Amino acid sequence: AETNPDVAGMLTAALTAAPAPKPVLEQIAGALPYPTFALAGTAAEVFQQLSAGTAPGSSERAGLLISLSNRLGALGRREEALAAIEEAATTYRALAQARPDAFLPDLAMSLNNQSNRLADLGRREEALAAIEEAATTYRALAQARPAVFASRYASSLDAQAAILSELGRDSEAKAVQQEAAAIRGNVLLARVIHVARRCYPPGTNASGRDGACAAALI
Repeated sequence: AETNPDVAGMLTAALTAAPAPKPVLEQIAGALPYPTFALAGTAAEVFQQLSAGTAPGSSERAGLLISLSNRLGALGRREEALAAIEEAATTYRALAQARPDAFLPDLAMSLNNQSNRLADLGRREEALAAIEEAATTYRALAQARPAVFASRYASSLDAQAAILSELGRDSEAKAVQQEAAAIRGNVLLARVIHVARRCYPPGTNASGRDGACAAALI
């Protein structure tokens, strides 16, 4: 059940009047549900204070800004949500240039979120540019680690197709949707092969395993 809105309001007012120490804010952040309606304002205040206490350009700040952007977006504070995610994306882009293995996934995620925030504001051309960059980044990640990133790549293509459709570019949207479907088909095939090899290794008795193996695919 959601927290009483009056209690949530008092929590937010208390945090605004007297900012809490970082360890306390981190404990509150860890306990906050997501998504939440009643505690949305409290969550935004907590992540605002946490991000304000971190070094500009740091991965810690960028991660907190993603959380802040999500909470601000839920409150309808769209311009602020966009500003937060733009800073996060800029930070992760710089970090990824120095350490791509560590930060490219974060860059892709932040670009995906940036696209959503831009779309919320009706800025669809810019939203398309952001999701195209996210998809390009996920494509590279999926080529290196398909088991981890192929599904995320497909999801970014779905988002790209949706924006293309909204812009009236239906033929392009259809082509991107087909690519996403093909990727998901490959993901499912790889999963079936993996489960089959684990459940039915050559030279072993597979009797009685069908139920467990079928369950592993669900």
